[in-house]
Amino acid sequence: MRRTTHCWNIAELDLNYEALTENQEEESRKLLGHIGLDWEERCLEFHKFGRAIQTAFATQVRQGMYQGSLDDWRKYEKHLGSMFEFLRGP
Repeated sequence: MRRTTHCWNIAELDLNYEALTENQEEESRKLLGHIGLDWEERCLEFHKFGRAIQTAFATQVRQGMYQGSLDDWRKYEKHLGSMFEFLRGP
């Protein structure tokens, strides 16, 4: 699905979170290239900077890329039933 965002006139990019956590550099390069920014190695070390973070997730940002809970949803899979079909859409 490609569409143009309203504010910046940039085509939408489908970024897969699992792919990002498994291959952070490759996916981050795709994202930056898509929005016209140059790659910097510091992008992989975002959690090491002491800048102020104005979000409820400040603690998580300081921990770096987290990979530990990707399959946690499977504990609830049997309870989700037909919700998967609904979310997949037509």
